[in-house]
Amino acid sequence: MRTQGFGLFVAVCNRPVDRMHLIEHLAESMPGVTVQTVSLSAQTTDPLEEALGQVDPNMAGPVMLVGWEDAVPSAAKDHPVLYALNLRRQEWPQKLPRPVVFWVPEYLLGLLGREAPDFLDWRSDTVHFDTLTEEDLLPFRSAEWAGGSDEYLPTPARRERIRELHSRLTVAAHTDDPAVLAAHADWMNELGNHYRHLAEFSLAKEMHEKALEINERLERWADAAGTQSDLARVLRDLGEYAAARQRMEAAIAIQEKHFPPDHPTLAISYSNLALILK
Repeated sequence: MRTQGFGLFVAVCNRPVDRMHLIEHLAESMPGVTVQTVSLSAQTTDPLEEALGQVDPNMAGPVMLVGWEDAVPSAAKDHPVLYALNLRRQEWPQKLPRPVVFWVPEYLLGLLGREAPDFLDWRSDTVHFDTLTEEDLLPFRSAEWAGGSDEYLPTPARRERIRELHSRLTVAAHTDDPAVLAAHADWMNELGNHYRHLAEFSLAKEMHEKALEINERLERWADAAGTQSDLARVLRDLGEYAAARQRMEAAIAIQEKHFPPDHPTLAISYSNLALILK
């Protein structure tokens, strides 16, 4: 999806609500990239003109085309939108030089192949999505995971979230983009919390240490202090109390340097240090 220039992808998904959830997830998994959504309607006659009218040319990033069932109803006998699509196929790479994803219901994939075959020949990939349940969507909803800190989350769901976070980290694994690096640090820190709750302390420590290195490099001091505190908890669970104390004191040192004296997180950090010293 970080392809330079035009690229055509087809995502087959029957429920509009599922499509929007998946687009939101895709946007979240690509920090630093602006995902724009183009909505077709029953009044659409030319998908390219519709896209050019809705896309901000100053924003790079992929374009999601939704609303195909409104523009090309399954009961319609003629499909002028698809004729226009095929007729102007040569103009898409020139006028929309970015990845484009067509989010279509199942019936439309067959129509595209029959009535816009030359255009469809340019597709790089076709991905099929089954109907999604709330349980299926849970691994994608970052807000509901609270950074992995909830110890009462069920283990199977936690494992799915871990797989989702690792898949995100494989995207732009080697990058110097600060926005991407910051997101990677957040995901690594969340992974550390998940692994700690699963008693996989070595993996937890590894993830937190990687997150800390990025946070310090980016001078994200609040996040660096939080990661030091998370590392202290892992080390305490491992029985490495002296190392845990050092990490907690490092967190406090960051907070004392960069936060005002009455900042609420300082009190929490002192309380956490007291727990380690008990």
